[in-house]
Amino acid sequence: MSVVTIKNQEDRNDVMMWVSDLYKDVYGIRPRYYNFNAFSNAELAHFVNELIEEREREAQLESEAVEKAIISRTNTIYI
Repeated sequence: MSVVTIKNQEDRNDVMMWVSDLYKDVYGIRPRYYNFNAFSNAELAHFVNELIEEREREAQLESEAVEKAIISRTNTIYI
């Protein structure tokens, strides 16, 4: 798992460019009602790291479901 840290304005600007895309990857919609400019660097980093963790959990669940479906499909006998 990658951990995002925001140490300076350059780091913050970088995160601000893709945080909306990350949120959309996780929840399927763009974030609304978030004022990311009001977040401190620590708050923004925490928010982004939680999104990354959620995205990784979802990817793991999807991978397990695909594997289970493949196993189920290969164990099916057609008559």
